[in-house]
Amino acid sequence: MFFFALVLFLICGYLLPWWALTVSSVLVGIRFNKWRASRVALAGGVANAALAFILDGKSHGLISLRMAALFHMPSSGWIFVLMFMIGALSSFFGYKAGSFVSPIFLRTSQVSSKA
Repeated sequence: MFFFALVLFLICGYLLPWWALTVSSVLVGIRFNKWRASRVALAGGVANAALAFILDGKSHGLISLRMAALFHMPSSGWIFVLMFMIGALSSFFGYKAGSFVSPIFLRTSQVSSKA
């Protein structure tokens, strides 16, 4: 389940805009609401940090240097820790929101299949 969420978040993060991580974690929460939220958050954080590392590598480290200077960080590597935390928090809350509303969608689909 961790690797499924990780691959899904990596694909969505690479092909779609920045907010796709949260939308995909809401959809994961709706469909797979029995998973542990911490594993989904870990997958979202790893995916977000990995994508930031890949994009920073394409710019030869220029993005991380400037962002670290903007946030007054001691080293440019700390920006990836920040990106991990942002990705983990957004995927955690997205998953929790999706698992919260999943009974509504599951009940609706069960009622429509009986009719």
